[in-house]
Amino acid sequence: MSKFDVVIPCHPKDSQNLTQTVKSLRNLKDKNRTYIISPSPIDLNIPDEYYNISDSEFDDLFTINQIKERWTRECEKFAYRSSWVYQQLIKLFCYQKIQDLTECFLFLDSDTMIARNIDFDINKFQYSIPQENHQYYKNSYKKMTGLDAQNFSFISHHMMFKKEYLSEMISHIENLHNDTFFNVLLNSIEYDTQSPFAEQEMYGNWMYEKHNDLCERRQLKMTDIGAIPTDLQLIRLGVDYDLVSSHAWLRGIEAR
Repeated sequence: MSKFDVVIPCHPKDSQNLTQTVKSLRNLKDKNRTYIISPSPIDLNIPDEYYNISDSEFDDLFTINQIKERWTRECEKFAYRSSWVYQQLIKLFCYQKIQDLTECFLFLDSDTMIARNIDFDINKFQYSIPQENHQYYKNSYKKMTGLDAQNFSFISHHMMFKKEYLSEMISHIENLHNDTFFNVLLNSIEYDTQSPFAEQEMYGNWMYEKHNDLCERRQLKMTDIGAIPTDLQLIRLGVDYDLVSSHAWLRGIEAR
């Protein structure tokens, strides 16, 4: 198996969880470099090597304030979710900003830990199907790409991206609308909900539609917990699960 980089965007509310997330990457035998994208450098005080990338690197493409201003005009009630959409844009465009990023790279939510080794075949698009199936995500995909989404979801708190196919998808959207991806997104999402867009849903549906021969369902075992696990707890969880998420909302935290 070829080595792949890992990219983790991090909001300040998830910085506590981030230490365990980065440490958990030791379980991935094919991991190469780790990049953390955040507003300011993060020092986790652990021996694991990682590279800080400032989210200001993306300012020429989009900013969180641009998203918040539009959302405030459309539906101020949910404008606090701008940071959530902003992180998803970072995942989709990080390949344009991180020098020497591997052709295939794994994005991982900052509150999700690798409980045991997962073998990734970077020559395929491997996906898991969750129980959730959010229609707003499919609506955005349809508006942006002109294509129908599948009747299942691709959301799994991680995803292996390939630069070639990300570029292909973004170019398709920009050519279809004769506008930037960012503007198309702002004009496509529905603002009367907390969760109008998902980058995993977009890329997963694109791959399933355009590169179905590369798609392989590989159902990982995942669980959500209401606390950040200790090293020992994560080892124990690794007996039964591949991925463990301690979401901020489960811990009583929400960014506003």
